[in-house]
Amino acid sequence: QQNFATQPIAYAQPAQQNFATQPIAYAQPAQQNFATQPIAYAQPAQPPIAPAVNVAEQTAPTNDIQQMPQSVIDEQGEQQVEQNTTEENNSQPEVAADNTAQEAQTVQNENIQQTPSINTDELIQGLKSTDNTQKAAAINKIAEYAQDTPEKAQQIMSEPIMNALVDVINEDTSALEGPTDKQIAIADKITKGEQLTPEEQALSEQLSPRDEANKNRIFALYTLAMIQKLQRDEIKAYNETSAQNGEAPIQMNVSDLIGYNDIVNVINNDSRPEVKVAAIQALQHIAEPEDKAVIEGVLANSLNSADEAIKAAAEETLAKISQNEAPKQEEAKQETEAKKEAKK
Repeated sequence: QQNFATQPIAYAQPAQQNFATQPIAYAQPAQQNFATQPIAYAQPAQPPIAPAVNVAEQTAPTNDIQQMPQSVIDEQGEQQVEQNTTEENNSQPEVAADNTAQEAQTVQNENIQQTPSINTDELIQGLKSTDNTQKAAAINKIAEYAQDTPEKAQQIMSEPIMNALVDVINEDTSALEGPTDKQIAIADKITKGEQLTPEEQALSEQLSPRDEANKNRIFALYTLAMIQKLQRDEIKAYNETSAQNGEAPIQMNVSDLIGYNDIVNVINNDSRPEVKVAAIQALQHIAEPEDKAVIEGVLANSLNSADEAIKAAAEETLAKISQNEAPKQEEAKQETEAKKEAKK
């Protein structure tokens, strides 16, 4: 069994909750204050990457051309000695710029080729394994890559991996062996904040097959949300560049993301409160201010839930969206005023 508590992955784990129904019988981190504390999802270490397009068709960004290569400088010098006319001299910067762009593109291609290839087939096999430990290891590895360099993150931003994570999330765990009566009693003590004996502590860490599977479902929700967020950030960065070039943007709503409907289904229909909370937190991670109306509809029932953890998670998610909405509205207002000023 893999000890997730000691792994270096920095995404949020489910906080200790007072569940309305029987909680999973494993020790949880300390109580989370949803009203003031944001979800501790780790953001990508590098800036969002550009969309996965054919590199050969791209034009090297101007800001990447910082210094003209020596080969171009030498070539210019020779040509300037041989040809002395004004017309020929004026054409040199164009030649130099073209060569520089080609060399910059070559360097970019080489960097992509030098990035170690991730064995995505092996990761997918791990996600499809019937062994909960192997499945947990695969989820953990994908989460690591999602938080690594953009080149690595892009490799796991694939439909097969996302669909395999969705399969983990949708796994029916009801028929699996659950915790023993003693483990349930220990879980109740944990929920009440009571002190455990060393023997009880050891027993609380021995998860039943059902609890292991549900724990994997929770971590799969978090990991899928990381990939979905990377995907949305990538599209956003691409659209900003496209707008500058006068090209049409790519339209992708939150409901278009692979796995979005499955997250919503967990929120509305799952029998495990702690899994529902994880799904709501995942939704918070991927939501943008423009998704507010859609997310409010999804969380309508959760806001009225008798389970305090579910209700608090829903309230926190909508509060976070509203908090992010204000700067966007101000930015749009300033842009509108700038356009009006320009027309005067």
